[in-house]
Amino acid sequence: MVGGMTPLSETSETSWALGVDYGYNFNEQWGAGIGADFTIGDHKRAALFAGGISYSLLGGLKLGAAYEFHVGSLSIGPIVFLDFVGETKTNLTYGLTVGTGF
Repeated sequence: MVGGMTPLSETSETSWALGVDYGYNFNEQWGAGIGADFTIGDHKRAALFAGGISYSLLGGLKLGAAYEFHVGSLSIGPIVFLDFVGETKTNLTYGLTVGTGF
């Protein structure tokens, strides 16, 4: 993932964000994954690690804010995360993903 991160609970200054994740599909609807995103800028948070479960509603549309377009063996799509850090900090991370299956 390449994109940006904007803190919603502080200034609205956007920093670059880079991320990587691994997902495994159990079947056509259910999957699980782990990921990490890294913020490049002046914000206190430098890295976020998370895991999750996904459910595909229709085709590439997943519960959450992700949609995958398949081009050959690649999947490409926009992605949006709302991160709740601690009790008072909320960050919006967004970008473009490129992946492949193996």
